[in-house]
Amino acid sequence: MHRLSDTAAAVQEELKKIPELRKRLSNLNLGLFSTDLALVAHGIRTGYLVDVIASKDPPKTFSHLLSALRANAIPGEIFANVLHIYEPTSDQSFFVNTIRLVSRIEMLLSNSGSSNSKADNYPAFVQLHAPFRLLERAPEPLVYLLSSSFMPQPPSILSHAPFHLLPMSQVQVLRVLSPGFLWISTNASLHIIKQGDKKLPTQS
Repeated sequence: MHRLSDTAAAVQEELKKIPELRKRLSNLNLGLFSTDLALVAHGIRTGYLVDVIASKDPPKTFSHLLSALRANAIPGEIFANVLHIYEPTSDQSFFVNTIRLVSRIEMLLSNSGSSNSKADNYPAFVQLHAPFRLLERAPEPLVYLLSSSFMPQPPSILSHAPFHLLPMSQVQVLRVLSPGFLWISTNASLHIIKQGDKKLPTQS
């Protein structure tokens, strides 16, 4: 069994081998990033929005990091389930545990799931504009985004590639979704809220 501290130490070791990151990271941020990524690898967290590292080429840099971690004898196989997702318009990077991500998406998309679900980790969706209310189910734009991006066969996840780029069609949905919803997770995750009906873009 891998210890979390050993995994975090291995992440730090590999980060220091990447010149671009070694020059940019303070010791504090190095520790924060390594711990957050280790938590994702161990499945304690589903995902992590990278907020302490700025790279000129995130897909290349973080793919290199994940490949090195998968080859590292200490954490090894637990990083096989970690994926880097890149959203190009905002230049944001996420590391996700693919097993937990798919499980959460399946739960969210299931017909039995709702905001009134008794599951501890099911998110609640709140409408901000009048009338303020708790939504019964996940907003349609979010369902569209998740189902078209990751289901039924999650891209890159099955092939164990370290990197997945959100296509522009999904990025357009993100633009529609982001200003309008607050997604409140019961276990401290992401927050999204409907502020008005918006038309979904057609798929090309």
